[in-house]
Amino acid sequence: MVEKKNTTKSIVQKLSILPSEIHGMGIFAEKDIQKHDVVGLTHYCNDGWWYQTFPYGLYNHSSDSPNCRSLIWEEGTHAVDEFKHIYLIANRDIKKGEELVCDYRDVPFLEQPQDDWV
Repeated sequence: MVEKKNTTKSIVQKLSILPSEIHGMGIFAEKDIQKHDVVGLTHYCNDGWWYQTFPYGLYNHSSDSPNCRSLIWEEGTHAVDEFKHIYLIANRDIKKGEELVCDYRDVPFLEQPQDDWV
């Protein structure tokens, strides 16, 4: 389930884009990450359209055993000026060298895993 919040912690630094055993390239921790740390911005919504961000929205993979979760951060009080972001949050302590993965099914209004995905 996606959380909705209006505050976030500091964004984690020291991440690498490296070959992934899941598919193509992935995002890996260069240092230990604590549970609840904000890893980075994956998507933002503008005028009803969702956009992926680089690198977090392009290189994180879906997993049935995620070490991160999605958090929606909303600004604004009216539909016209509401601005939304989706952040990747560590849902457990993550060790240096681990790939950062989430479960795409937690955000059903974004692209979902397909049967032919590796």
